[in-house]
Amino acid sequence: MRLLRWICALAALGVGIGLTNSYFGFSEWARLRAERDQLERERHELQQVVERLSREQRVADVLVVRQDRDAQGRIESTQIEFIELDRDGYPLAPREFCLPGHVLYFDGLVIKFAEEYVAAGDPLRGKNIMLFRRLFSEVLAPKDGPLIDSDGSIPDIFRIHAQPSDFEQKLWNQFWSYATNPELAKAEGIRVAQGEAVYAPMTEGQRWSLTLDLDGGLNLRPLNAPGAAPVKESGPV
Repeated sequence: MRLLRWICALAALGVGIGLTNSYFGFSEWARLRAERDQLERERHELQQVVERLSREQRVADVLVVRQDRDAQGRIESTQIEFIELDRDGYPLAPREFCLPGHVLYFDGLVIKFAEEYVAAGDPLRGKNIMLFRRLFSEVLAPKDGPLIDSDGSIPDIFRIHAQPSDFEQKLWNQFWSYATNPELAKAEGIRVAQGEAVYAPMTEGQRWSLTLDLDGGLNLRPLNAPGAAPVKESGPV
């Protein structure tokens, strides 16, 4: 009888140990699965951050239509078509400009938001924005260059929303205050507010692309002139 009781006790102990192992085994599996899911979410979020911080938006194309030369063969003037793109990347009506010289500058105002806003895809500060101002050249002073967009206006392509918000309108109205007052800029989540000009020597028949980095500034790249080397400079001009 005592032996039977021992056998029953051992059997019960075995069942208990088995159930315990089963429970803790399931718990460990659930914990590992939760950790795996969390790591996968973090990896996906990090991938989105990297994509946002490295993306750029094509904002305009430049076609060099014609160049006139003097008797010595030096370029006297350059005529271009400036084609801005709408919010969906479709070209707007081209505008023609003719400037003396052949090294053309494209000047704009750029607002760069703090990287944490860009990385998080903030609805108001999730991408840098800009406003084209004017064109000039190596022989035409900036103050004499033709305007592209008027100061204080917000072309549709650069609006955060289809209809500019009060916040967005304030950004452009107070642009130079942000540029010269770091504390004011920081309060609005602005990392940098500055004028930027990109430029390159142009040749008839070339096509160039103007792009805006999501977390950087303005870029000028040749679309059909791989040997060209555009230069970029930042700051008010």
